[in-house]
Formats: sequence, C-alpha cells, structure tokens
Amino acid sequence: MADGLFEQLKNTSSPLPQEWQKVLTPGTAQYEAAILLNKQGKLPKLTFTSIPEAGVNGTYSKDRNEVTLDKFLTKNDQTNALAHEITHTLSHVMKDKVWAMRDQYEKTNKPATGMDAQFLDAYRKLDPDLTKLKGFQYPSKEYNDYRYSNTEAPAFAVGRMEDPRTTITRQDYWNNSPAGGHFDATMAQEQAILRDLYGRTQQPQQQPTAPWYKDPFGFSIK
Repeated sequence: MADGLFEQLKNTSSPLPQEWQKVLTPGTAQYEAAILLNKQGKLPKLTFTSIPEAGVNGTYSKDRNEVTLDKFLTKNDQTNALAHEITHTLSHVMKDKVWAMRDQYEKTNKPATGMDAQFLDAYRKLDPDLTKLKGFQYPSKEYNDYRYSNTEAPAFAVGRMEDPRTTITRQDYWNNSPAGGHFDATMAQEQAILRDLYGRTQQPQQQPTAPWYKDPFGFSIK
C-alpha cells in the first residue's frame, strides 16, 4: 500500500518463517495476506508435496491451518496457487471477525465503531453476489458451480491477477476465466480493499479511511 500499512503491520516479535519468506514478494496480495495472518499468529503452515490429482496445484486445510502446494509447480503456477490458497486462509479469518462482531452486537446491542464498522460495512457490500453471472458458463456445469462459488471465486480472482503471465491459451481461458478478465480483476480489487480495511482494524488508533470509497454503481463503502 502507498502508506506502508502492511510494513507497519509486520510482527516484529515473530517474523515470517523462512519457508514463507522464500516464496513471498513484498507488494503482492499473498504478501499482504501473510503479514495480516502472521500479525495475529494465524499464518498457516506451508508445505510442498506431490499432489497426484490432475488440475490441483494446491490446497488449504482450515482444520490443520495448512497450505499445501505441489512441489513440481513452475514458478508462475506456484505464484498463482499460493495467492489462491492464502486468500482462502484470510477469508476464513475475516469471516470469523465478522461473526464475532455480529455476536457482540446481539449480546450488547452496541454496533461496531471506527475501523471495525467500516470493515464490517465493506465486508457486507463486497460479499459476492454470483447470481449476476448466469450468462457466464464453463463447459462443465459441475466446474462452473465450483468456480463461481462464494468461497472459490475470490480466491481464483486473486490468483489469476497475481499470475505474472500476460497471455493465456483458449483452453486456459475456459479453465479459468469464461466471465472475462474484468470479473477476476474486479473481484481481486475488492479483495484488496478488504485486506486494507481488515489491516487497519489491527491498528488501535486507526481512524476510518478518507475519502470514503464509493461504488460507481451507487453503493458506498463507508
């Protein structure tokens, strides 16, 4: 970020583990996610192994809090897969925070304030409404339902936007982006907004950001 937010959020008492430092580049989505997770002691274990299932480059286990990547991936595929899987990790952590704030409101009838309120508002407004994507279909309905599920769509988007390759084959297009590049780019930007706001909730004295974000279609994120 321009204001150095994620550098400020580094956990100085517990730096990123060496295995993570080797695969992260400052300024990337996966770097920002790792900083946020490490700040709270929730950075997953990172392992490399052979994944025999075709088309699967990586996995994330919430129960084990572990990201696993195929050890035979090219550097480009590893970049894509790592961004994808750590987006899953951070999504679970952000969701836990949202539910905790909602539970607190039900118990006390006191709404969230400051950055917590801004993050909660953004999380609600950016929760993907995938019913709008009926015109975009993969050849496989089963894969289409998976790719555009609420959990997978944001992770695929961030992974695709972090992939350093600038051209793709027709087969890659059908495997990854039948909705067009604008869909992944837009959703990846929304995830960047959430990472930024979530990071600001980790700074006790942080005030809501200004100017406030306004959606060009009329909605606003306060």
